[in-house]
Amino acid sequence: MSLLTFLLLDSIIYIEILGFLALFTEAMLAVPQLIRNFKQKSTEGMSILMVLMWTVGDVFKTTYFVLREAPAQFWLCGGLQVLIDLTILGQVQLYKGNTAPHSSRQSSYLHHHRPSGAGSNTDHPRPD
Repeated sequence: MSLLTFLLLDSIIYIEILGFLALFTEAMLAVPQLIRNFKQKSTEGMSILMVLMWTVGDVFKTTYFVLREAPAQFWLCGGLQVLIDLTILGQVQLYKGNTAPHSSRQSSYLHHHRPSGAGSNTDHPRPD
């Protein structure tokens, strides 16, 4: 990549694409968390303070880009980051009180390793 960048240093199109890809990649950092929350219908274990700080930082950064009339890719990707942050904060509210479901492996273990005669959900598996 370094050699390619060196060779295309004078290409405005290459430099703009490279810059956009860098900004877009950064803007998408929280998407795996967003997807995980959606699949599990839970935000258990996630730091809400971290998301709040992300959101505040992204709002300040995007405002700065707009006020300084930065190129469009800066404020577009910044706006995308804010949208993702707000969506995760919405998930926190939506999934409040939900806990992450057990993985299928854990559920399978619990199902197959119950003590004999155990049937209620309050029973806990005993080690073999």
